[in-house]
Amino acid sequence: MLPVLEWALTADSPVLLDVRRRLAHDAWLVGDIAGAALLYWRPFPDLAELAERGSPEVAHRVLRAIGEAGDPEAALAHMNPLLRRLPFLPGMQDLAQEVSDTRADFRRAVREQRRAEGTGGAGGLSRLFGR
Repeated sequence: MLPVLEWALTADSPVLLDVRRRLAHDAWLVGDIAGAALLYWRPFPDLAELAERGSPEVAHRVLRAIGEAGDPEAALAHMNPLLRRLPFLPGMQDLAQEVSDTRADFRRAVREQRRAEGTGGAGGLSRLFGR
């Protein structure tokens, strides 16, 4: 279905973007995180805009999918703006905790990636203590 729509419609067609958004959400629901992340990039190319002004639930879902699909650094860069908005929105305490937990998970993942690549901990206290 998607290839037919991509062929028939322009890349910025609202219908095509809506279909991609719905497919991404469905992929997320069935646990296809990598597929969801790929599909989310088209309707939400500007993650900063999404985190600062978009729906908080959608922003968290998109950032989480991107981070869990293997790019936690890209997702982490937009978690703080999202978290700063949540206290001012009614009924967002549970989502704020979930976003905070996701941010902690992504920070841990980024640290582990940097250690594995040998780029994290090359200086500072870790160098002094032999880590």
